[in-house]
Amino acid sequence: MSSVHQSIIERPLPHSAESERAILGAIILDNNLVNQATKLLRPDDFYQRAHQLVFRAMIALSERGSEINPILLGEELRREGWLEQAGGVAFISELAYGLPHFTKLTSYAEIVREKSALRRLVHLGDELVARALEEDGDPFTTAAWAANKLAEKVKAVGAVVHVVRMSDVEPEDVRWLWYPYIPLGKLTILEGDPGLGKSWLTCALAAAVTCGRKLPGGEPLAPSNVLMLSAEDGLGDTLRPRLDAVGADVARVFALPEPIMFDAGGLLKLEAAIHEHSPALVIVDPLFAYTSGKVDIHRANECRAISAPLAAIAERCECALVAVRHLSKSRGGGHALNAGIGSIDFAAAARSVLLAGKDPDDETKRAVVQTKNNLATLGPALGYKLEDGQFWWTGESDLTAGRILAAATDEEGRSALNEAVEFLRAALSNGERGMKEVQADARSASISGASLRRAREHLRIKMRRCGPIGQPQQFYWSLPANDDAQARPVDAQKMAVEHHLVSGNGKGTYTKKLLDDVQGAVPEHDQGRIEHHPTVEENYFPVGMTIEEYARLYAEQEQATRGEV
Repeated sequence: MSSVHQSIIERPLPHSAESERAILGAIILDNNLVNQATKLLRPDDFYQRAHQLVFRAMIALSERGSEINPILLGEELRREGWLEQAGGVAFISELAYGLPHFTKLTSYAEIVREKSALRRLVHLGDELVARALEEDGDPFTTAAWAANKLAEKVKAVGAVVHVVRMSDVEPEDVRWLWYPYIPLGKLTILEGDPGLGKSWLTCALAAAVTCGRKLPGGEPLAPSNVLMLSAEDGLGDTLRPRLDAVGADVARVFALPEPIMFDAGGLLKLEAAIHEHSPALVIVDPLFAYTSGKVDIHRANECRAISAPLAAIAERCECALVAVRHLSKSRGGGHALNAGIGSIDFAAAARSVLLAGKDPDDETKRAVVQTKNNLATLGPALGYKLEDGQFWWTGESDLTAGRILAAATDEEGRSALNEAVEFLRAALSNGERGMKEVQADARSASISGASLRRAREHLRIKMRRCGPIGQPQQFYWSLPANDDAQARPVDAQKMAVEHHLVSGNGKGTYTKKLLDDVQGAVPEHDQGRIEHHPTVEENYFPVGMTIEEYARLYAEQEQATRGEV
């Protein structure tokens, strides 16, 4: 037996003990929730045998119109002969210990149901393995049996989906903590680079909420509590001094001093703390400090396992939940909603996304720019400044998301381009080399294809080809005779907009615009046949070539550089 197979066998079946306990405990605290639970779950959806038996007893008491409490559950289980298997009355009493009062069980029921579906698939896999090991059956028959069984499992999962009639849904107005930036009962994301004042911003929000002040453009607030989860700033040496500096009522600010993970157990703790202190605002700074190392924040399905429960908690507890995250190195290619670390699903789950940043031409000019709002029109950018250990709002700003993202993008573009330029100089310092060989070395040095292309243009690398026109070509690179690029400064922004016009329709093709460009660069009296081109070194392309042949060759050259041929 392989070690992988053995490790799979030894792993426990999928389940969430915390979610199962939350559902049973919530029903003990509020008997009306049993109707929600029975619409979404069956007793065998619970993994632990004790939880299955307790849920069966709850259903039996509910059907008789009886109260559901630990004593009556114990009596019901004793009558059925299940009390000992269920752990006794003490076990039942502990189910509700330390739990908040829930109004909805949907999120926890979905977790339990999904784990149950996964266990059924595991059991189906066991059956399939057993049938295959018999060796005397028709493999096609076995495969057909497995497909039918799998379809049944899928139907079984879908059969418990809770559906509501829209006529039964009461219309509600959106409530706001700060219109139009932070809605109540929803998830908001605040993102930006480190060191630009995101934590100061959250402290300023906390001060306004706890003291009942107006936020810029907003209405006066009723003084309310704030719950803060701060993983990067010390409570005593950083967070408390900043709260004092912005004038927060620190008696209304609560913090979780111990780290938690946003798994099922950690989310229960978070919701319990919210129920205990009733904050109008919950701040998580930064979001990914509370995700397990097992979570791949770039995978949409794993992100939804965090963002969806957080959004559900905000809705159930009717509070505003603001999650802080840093920007990625790529800045989403300049697209604001792609700029944050992790999957775009985090931005998709949020109803509002705020971007904090600075002007690339004036580092003292900072602002919060709203880049997404699903519930109202986008609010104007709001300026702020940090000065002498103080935070100040400075009114509406003309700073845009594009300007904020351009600052970091230009700096990183220059850095990447400089690295690629130095690589090319070193790679070609001893003379001509094959293009593909150089590209392979660049990949090994973690230099992107885009940076390498821009460096080639900056250095004015000579390219020589071998092979007849129309046939597969071999290309060779070398430094120009006088490397005047040594003294020329790198302008990443200029080079980013300079591009060669090559058709993307297929290999060996070129556009009419490319042909026009080539013809425009050749003296009028040489339009028929090219004897010399001012931007191409002598003897590096055959003389006597037609304009069409040169355009085709130029297209092949550029496509080869991009690795397309």
